[in-house]
Amino acid sequence: MGNNEKKEYRKQTGQGGPFIHVMQTSRQKYLYDVNTNEVFGISDELYEYFKEGRPLDESGRESLHRLKEQGYLKENRTRIVEHPLTELLEYYLNYKMSHLVLQVTQSCNLRCEYCVYSGAYHNRGHSEQRMPFEMAKKGIEYLIAHSRDSGRIGISFYGGEPLLAFDLIQDCVEYSKREAEGRRVDFHFTTNGTLLTEEKLPFLVENQFSILISLDGPEPIHDRHRKFAGSSKGSHQTVIQNIKRIRALYPEFYRSNIRFNTVLDPQNSFADVEQYMTGEELFRENRLLCNIISDMYVKRQSVYGEVFPAEYEYGICSHYLAMLEGCEEDHRFRMLQNYAGQIKRIAEMSQVGRQECLSERGHRGGPCLPGVRKLFLSADGFFYPCEQVSESSKASLLGSLESGLDLEKAGALLNLERYTPEMCRDCWAYRYCNICIARADDGERISASYIGRSCAFMRESVENDLLDYCTLRDLGYDFG
Repeated sequence: MGNNEKKEYRKQTGQGGPFIHVMQTSRQKYLYDVNTNEVFGISDELYEYFKEGRPLDESGRESLHRLKEQGYLKENRTRIVEHPLTELLEYYLNYKMSHLVLQVTQSCNLRCEYCVYSGAYHNRGHSEQRMPFEMAKKGIEYLIAHSRDSGRIGISFYGGEPLLAFDLIQDCVEYSKREAEGRRVDFHFTTNGTLLTEEKLPFLVENQFSILISLDGPEPIHDRHRKFAGSSKGSHQTVIQNIKRIRALYPEFYRSNIRFNTVLDPQNSFADVEQYMTGEELFRENRLLCNIISDMYVKRQSVYGEVFPAEYEYGICSHYLAMLEGCEEDHRFRMLQNYAGQIKRIAEMSQVGRQECLSERGHRGGPCLPGVRKLFLSADGFFYPCEQVSESSKASLLGSLESGLDLEKAGALLNLERYTPEMCRDCWAYRYCNICIARADDGERISASYIGRSCAFMRESVENDLLDYCTLRDLGYDFG
């Protein structure tokens, strides 16, 4: 790293001196104090002092002194990298697992162009491989044996398209209910919706499945990518027909158990998608989720159209305005509720109480307990931390049904900061970092440079969330 790069790095991360970050909106300047995890407004003069090093007059020096007296502007950084749950990891893996994801098939009846199995990604591809029932049984037994201190457990069925293995799903549900010793087992899957036929519904309703249906918006937009395998025929009409049938036959189940996820192609108009998903009476009572086409392990980055960024930002702004005005949910941009949830997370973290400083021993945000919240079992019998990681890399491999989980490997995935201690220690977004193994695996190993590729985007995202939180808070929004 050259001198200019070092200077820019220190400017971006706040390396050296007070562990802070300054930022601004069009109406206010803010200081985020990393040690206390507090963010508050500051004067233009203090902002310029921290941002550009401009000298302070007497009033500015007094303001600076008051901040220090109040416990802000400390230089403390974490010096010993260790995730606070490292010592408890073995206990959690042996007794506190909560969820198993079974890759029941790698096959799909659609060929969605952006799917991780489409060939457009480095980590996966379509195949005819299907999980044998004996393997699924062993996976279920593993979850039950290692979740004795979890009162409630969950099993998700993952594909490909999981409903291609509906008979296997039925067998797994019945087996898990028998073996779970009276504990509640929740069942989930994500589906393209084309195989939600009337014959399957009684079983799904009886077992109260939580179902996430992929629907990308109005027919022309949905069918652009989501076509049946071996043809150019889109799937929208089939999915809508099946959705209407569920609502007609099982209206209460439809309201409480069906959610929709929209994959946003940034070449399309966000407004067209949002208007359809929010405006259609068919989806009025359901939770709506959305995410932009994944850029993890992708061979070619998505191209953004001219209107998408502006429309997306307008949607977020409009959603916040509706929150401030106390509008009912129907009047908000319902597809963006998850984004608003990120802001509420910041509010929750800031409301836990004043913190004096970062501890000497600790770890940045990002990694979850590998294999505890979502243990992924692939169709060929290998364990991974969750379904988001690469199945083609040994870096994400946690073990197998035959060998069990590798505690040392799980500890390494939990303590990812050990691969980038200098990079992370002085980063002002330390507490809010969300980089986990899914963005640390270069296809062969955990890579510091690969992690670094996500840092600038992550800091920008955290800054935007903090500014949105401050704006809503300052305008009187009650996060409680």
